[in-house]
Amino acid sequence: MNDAGDAPQSDPLREVAQAILAHPRFTPAVLVYVDEITKWRRGLGRFAWAATSYVGTHIVGFVLLLHYANTTGEPEGGATFTRLLAQCQRRNLCGAGALRTVLTLATVAGYLKSSRGADKRVQIFAPTEKLLAKSCDLYRCPMAALDQLVDGAAYADQVRADAGFIPRMITSAGQQYIEHDILVADNFPHLLELMYMTGGCLVVLALVEAELRGHPCPSTRTVGQQCGVSASQVREILRRASAHGLVALSADGQVASAAALTSMYRQFVARELALYAKYTLGLEPHFVVASSGVRLKAAE
Repeated sequence: MNDAGDAPQSDPLREVAQAILAHPRFTPAVLVYVDEITKWRRGLGRFAWAATSYVGTHIVGFVLLLHYANTTGEPEGGATFTRLLAQCQRRNLCGAGALRTVLTLATVAGYLKSSRGADKRVQIFAPTEKLLAKSCDLYRCPMAALDQLVDGAAYADQVRADAGFIPRMITSAGQQYIEHDILVADNFPHLLELMYMTGGCLVVLALVEAELRGHPCPSTRTVGQQCGVSASQVREILRRASAHGLVALSADGQVASAAALTSMYRQFVARELALYAKYTLGLEPHFVVASSGVRLKAAE
């Protein structure tokens, strides 16, 4: 795998992702990202079902995108069932039945609300304040990481201070993500598989953090206690990770090295940051490639 993943040469994120990976402050940026995501995941509560479901995560994202993209406020604009199903089918995500199940669960949990258009057959879904608050906290994670790479930037603060920041971020990056079939986490299927296992994301984060800080890999027992995951589930996550060559296990099943997992996670973070840097923040021109490496100029 190359430094930016297995994306094709036409990949619109490749150049920016490679520049971010080479940034001298990228490791501290990844540590900030890991810390912020870990806190977000641990505070999910009843929202965890969506964040730990590949299908659920995408559907919630489509609802937010279609909701914010309806800038004219048309009564039957936004996230209708038909539009959501079209997005799900475009990405081969799920069919009508699974979509209906996710929307029902999200509505019951208080994260979505639904209404009917003038045509009573048209059901329109919109995020509640509860979902918007969770989304705000989530999008602060990549912005806090980018703050480490851009001198004088305060993107994480803007997420909360500027009410229009998240809508602009979701519509600009989201439309590009859909229209050009951009791959971010999907570019790393083995990592994605681990992150959507029960407890998988927190286990991955714990191992990556230790590796980035140069600490010994935590024991299986410690990881389970930190992540609130049973010992048997931790072992299954590590077994899958080992089968994909992402961790090396000792004879007694402990993690001897998570270097490959950490390398892949760094590539994933670089691609996510590249998505927002290029399509939301206009930072692509600030990347300067030089023989000594890559640096990001201060924001103007």
